[in-house]
Amino acid sequence: MGGFDTLPEHIILRILQELGGLIHVAKCGLISRRWYRVSRQDTLWRHAEFYGDSRLNLRQLTAFAKSPLAAKVVSLSLEGYIVRTARMYSHSTVTNHVLTLMGRKMEKLRSLTIENANISNIAFKCMPKNLERLCLTGSIIGYCALDDLANPDTLPALRELNLDYVHNLSSNSRSFRYILRRKDLTKLEVRHCNGISNVDLMGISDFLVNLRILNLSEIKFLNDAVIKSIAFLKSLVELLIAFTSVSDEGISSLVENNSKLVLLDIRGCPRVTGQSLLKLSELKSLREVWILQFMTGCAGARVMLKETGSSLRVLDEIDRQKMAVPQRMDFYSIYFANVFGNAASAEIVEDV
Repeated sequence: MGGFDTLPEHIILRILQELGGLIHVAKCGLISRRWYRVSRQDTLWRHAEFYGDSRLNLRQLTAFAKSPLAAKVVSLSLEGYIVRTARMYSHSTVTNHVLTLMGRKMEKLRSLTIENANISNIAFKCMPKNLERLCLTGSIIGYCALDDLANPDTLPALRELNLDYVHNLSSNSRSFRYILRRKDLTKLEVRHCNGISNVDLMGISDFLVNLRILNLSEIKFLNDAVIKSIAFLKSLVELLIAFTSVSDEGISSLVENNSKLVLLDIRGCPRVTGQSLLKLSELKSLREVWILQFMTGCAGARVMLKETGSSLRVLDEIDRQKMAVPQRMDFYSIYFANVFGNAASAEIVEDV
């Protein structure tokens, strides 16, 4: 231990940063007083992530929210369990009391992620008011949980909302209409939320006029009518509509309305052909389009774009993996990667 204690503080800090888990950082703080002091530095606790074996149960989460370390956290990420047993129940619960406690104790908190958790018992009005980003990917929310968003005092600073794979988000409960009231949103992700109707999605262009990033991928009934309405969003720079029913007609509307898009994801859209790629090359702002290799006519269109010296980059699944483009692997990406002989690693498959 004596050798560890004589290390310079910047070396100790580097070691703690490479440990890959705040629980390990806290344990290393027991080595000596110097290690304890370094392990409490703000930079180590700015982004707190509790995934996998580091998941916190209700008692641990409550204790953490009360601790002085929680006051340093800017971004907090938690993971729960969708399938509960009597043993797992306490490991996955986030209560209104804990959320209220976070609001009081964690004044620097700006981003909250709760993934793969059953949070049907919580109310949005209890969440910390200073949140700018909220991610509930894969979680189960209450039937009327989003009703609280109708109140302007609920999450007044919210700018980014991620509800990917929240399967019980639907138009039947009118919950999506409350999202449309959040006119300050700049990023909205509702991937694979098939319960949302096209009528509600068409309302995005009328209400969420400040959106810069919109992810509607894997909403299987999403059609050209929705894209034609979204084309009027002048602030939108990233649009992700992979694995939907969009066709060349919908893509053409983006060009006709002089969209300001920089990135467009049309992977796995069987009704989109190479004609769309040629049409999209007319958009001066567009820099990158994501496709899959099997899409009709896209291979030929890529050759034509290259021959004409177009600045538009068209990337298929092989290109993105070679370039290590950061994106979460989904079922469809893994399937097509295997089909075309570029299998995803076992680690990625297991994670999904």
